[in-house]
Amino acid sequence: MASRLTARPHWTLRSIVDRLDDERRRLTELRAGPLAVEAVFEVVHRQFVPPLAHDFVLLASVAGTEFTLREAAAVLGVDEDVAEARLDALIDACLLEETFTRRFRIHELLVLFGRGLQRDQAEETAALDRLLSQLLATARTAFACAASGDPAGDVLGWRRLPDPGPPITDLRSARDWVSRTGHTVLAACARVAELGAAGLLGTAIDLLLAMGLFAAEPGMRRLDAITRTLAEAAADTRAPTGPISGRCRRARFRTAGRAEFLHSTIALRTGTYADVEVHAQRAVTAATVSGDRVILQQALSNRGLAAHQRHDYPFAIRCFDRSAELARRLGHHSGEATSRLNAAHARLRSGAELVLAACEPPLGDDCHLRFAERLPQR
Repeated sequence: MASRLTARPHWTLRSIVDRLDDERRRLTELRAGPLAVEAVFEVVHRQFVPPLAHDFVLLASVAGTEFTLREAAAVLGVDEDVAEARLDALIDACLLEETFTRRFRIHELLVLFGRGLQRDQAEETAALDRLLSQLLATARTAFACAASGDPAGDVLGWRRLPDPGPPITDLRSARDWVSRTGHTVLAACARVAELGAAGLLGTAIDLLLAMGLFAAEPGMRRLDAITRTLAEAAADTRAPTGPISGRCRRARFRTAGRAEFLHSTIALRTGTYADVEVHAQRAVTAATVSGDRVILQQALSNRGLAAHQRHDYPFAIRCFDRSAELARRLGHHSGEATSRLNAAHARLRSGAELVLAACEPPLGDDCHLRFAERLPQR
């Protein structure tokens, strides 16, 4: 690249960065005349035996640059003992390296090369489905630790998932897992959009829904961007072009509603409250059609927050009250308490009376949240 820059004085460092930032062009840009990095990779790849080449392409395409043994086993569709032997072969071929933390890495350029090779799309989609299911199984456990008292199955679905792996027993271990695995989670979800795997959108969005509780963790810096990408991909799922069964229609609206809710939550974090209202309203509509009461409850809360921000306190109170009632019916204690407190705050802002009466239920002995333990000690 230095020689190309020298030969082209009109190029700037900014233009070089832009060229290398585009994954589709990165490999082709790394060349000097007839010498190219991609050509070297092709020569080496042709020397691999078919099973080794197959494993490399599948891992590069689905798992990306970093993964654990358990995740690799899910991608390859084998048990961990077999996966370890096959990963060792890739390490011996200098295609893979193992870290001291028992994670495996493929160089980013090799990942780009592997994704550019011909492969079986159906096999790739099936491998990605296995990886997402494995990650969701662990994320469900992490979610349960972060949202104590709220049934994780209600939020993330009750479908049977693989064994979640090493136990996550408290919030600290949940955060540790997210920090270590966040990059893999986000890369797998982004791959769903890149492959156009519409059948996996629901799983990917559920996974992002679980990870949203950990948005501040180091491994989750790309969460908002990938959530937007998946939300856009899910936007068309509500408008099928041909005949569709009622069950399939509900599933499409469920996926779209959850994507819109995630989009509204991003807008809350970034302070763009007009977008909060737009996406939360879409989430309410889709969740109502699909019967997704969990997302309906949370989307109503987001609408209430947006209304509160624009000083429309009567509407905010109605949203918070509906959200609190739904949370009560679902048995989501933290959601009920939060919505009731938000409603009380809106009443206080609007000058309404009986604010203390509205505050009493979520702060009472039956709240199960032990707010006192979370307050700083004097």
